[in-house]
Amino acid sequence: MNAVEIFLKIRDLPYAIPISQEDKDYCCNGKSLMLKSQLEALWYSCRFRVCSFFWNSLWLPQEIMSLPHTPKSTHVWLEVLIDDRWIDLDPTWDSGLKSIFEINSWDGRSSTKVAVPILETFSLAKSEGIMNGSIPDEPEGAFESNKIFYQALNQRLAKHRHTL
Repeated sequence: MNAVEIFLKIRDLPYAIPISQEDKDYCCNGKSLMLKSQLEALWYSCRFRVCSFFWNSLWLPQEIMSLPHTPKSTHVWLEVLIDDRWIDLDPTWDSGLKSIFEINSWDGRSSTKVAVPILETFSLAKSEGIMNGSIPDEPEGAFESNKIFYQALNQRLAKHRHTL
């Protein structure tokens, strides 16, 4: 499998925020971890990038946005070294969500769009620290307070996901 095929395969895993230990991690974190591992096996140099964004900057209906949640969150994507330059590679939204989000394709050379409107891009060191767990990406207890919001978001995406 080549790099573009790997990107498309991981991109099209149905995006969902894991709620329990049994859930597959197909949110931006999980997809970026998988993509990094598989591209590095093909000898690509990759690094994590993390940014902050506001949930209200995404197209989400009021019934979800009115649920208790932390307004600001983090998002993860990769930078991949291609032809001596770092390009953005974001596999977040699966193609089944094309009626809701812009879906990235990749030509193997150019940057893709980052899936969320970026508020602040963190340094490489902070991005790596967030991904390796040495720096928390959200305040203590935030996941539990956001759990109902995440469940509603996952349900909405599943309901609107078009089969390929």
